[in-house]
Amino acid sequence: MKNKILKNVYEYLLIVIGSNLMALSLVLFFIPHKISPGGVSGLSMIIHYLFGLPVGLVAIGFNIPLFLLGLYLLGKSFGVRTVVGFTLSSLFTDFYGEILKLPSITNDILLATIYGSILLGVGLGMIFRARGTTGGSDIIAQIFYKYFHMKPGNTFLIIDGSIAILFAIIFKNIDLTLYAIIGLIISGKLVNIIIEGWNYAAYAIIISKKLDSIQERIIKELGRGGTLVHGKGIYTNKARDMLYCVTSIKEISKLKKIIEEEDNDAFVIISEVHEVLGEGFKRRV
Repeated sequence: MKNKILKNVYEYLLIVIGSNLMALSLVLFFIPHKISPGGVSGLSMIIHYLFGLPVGLVAIGFNIPLFLLGLYLLGKSFGVRTVVGFTLSSLFTDFYGEILKLPSITNDILLATIYGSILLGVGLGMIFRARGTTGGSDIIAQIFYKYFHMKPGNTFLIIDGSIAILFAIIFKNIDLTLYAIIGLIISGKLVNIIIEGWNYAAYAIIISKKLDSIQERIIKELGRGGTLVHGKGIYTNKARDMLYCVTSIKEISKLKKIIEEEDNDAFVIISEVHEVLGEGFKRRV
């Protein structure tokens, strides 16, 4: 029970910090340079520039009906964390932009795109990692997935791309769309990194006639174990053993050297791993 409470506190703290970072990315970089971050935030920026309304307030105005629509069409799948996510990010945006009136950090639009996207990606990643959302596009993506079987990634691409193009049309500047695309790529990549983590491990499947000597050196020189899997080649129809081994990224070069020295004709498959649980590897937070 205590661990569950601590986990919830930790996750809500992530949502608070992530909402702060998201708001700072808008106020310090995106809004002053009219760079679209996509989604509801992008639409809110357009309303802000056309009618002078606060970005955060407009975002809440968009998110409330979308949230209610999501509840009606999808059921209670969003929960409190979605409300907390889009409310905090909107309030922080107006606090920093309308009350504190923080100025843009840079006059260079490319730097604003890069660093704004870094802040946005890290912030969104923290919110998503805490099982929260910022509403907007996330809700629309889930609705389209349920009723039209459209993958969320495609929905985000259509929505964010359309808003980026809308910026170019309204402000008559195609460069804004091009910068927005750069930003979407950077922030999207960082969201994945925050959620899944850096690739810190790799696994190898080794098929060789000299598995005995290879596995001995893996144990002795790398301090790693492995699993022998009995299989059969579909071309030769002969029984073949495979060695399945997981190592850290920095040990891959050593593993390849061992295999090459023992059997230069070995068949090897190596792939990256986002997370490994068990002896010899630390659990991700």
